[in-house]
Amino acid sequence: MDNKAFLLVTILLTGIIWGSLQKMYSVDPVFYWISPEWDAPLLGGLLAVAFSLKAKQQFAMLLLSVMAAEFMSALLMEASPSMSLGSFAWWDGLWIAFLAARLISMVIILSGTAAARFLPRGWKSKEGGTPE
Repeated sequence: MDNKAFLLVTILLTGIIWGSLQKMYSVDPVFYWISPEWDAPLLGGLLAVAFSLKAKQQFAMLLLSVMAAEFMSALLMEASPSMSLGSFAWWDGLWIAFLAARLISMVIILSGTAAARFLPRGWKSKEGGTPE
């Protein structure tokens, strides 16, 4: 799959999940993990990490995903659909998601670096066989 197509699919997936979670909490904020305002951005950040560890791709993915989430949330509203693109809550959600994505990415990268540093180096010989 092309990199741009993959990015588009991940944006749509993350936006649909984010918007659906916002809609669910607007109807009944009972089943939340941390806070109804924080759960959707944290889940968006976690999904961004699942799809990419690069900061540029994560930011682009989250920026477009939060727009798609607002569209999805407005689409699911029956009475009075409204979108809050550019509001303080919208920017807060974007930055919470990006911060979560970068922190989780750093933990993954640092744990991989630490594991590579402490694992024995002789796991494979130069010929490709097993070490003796």
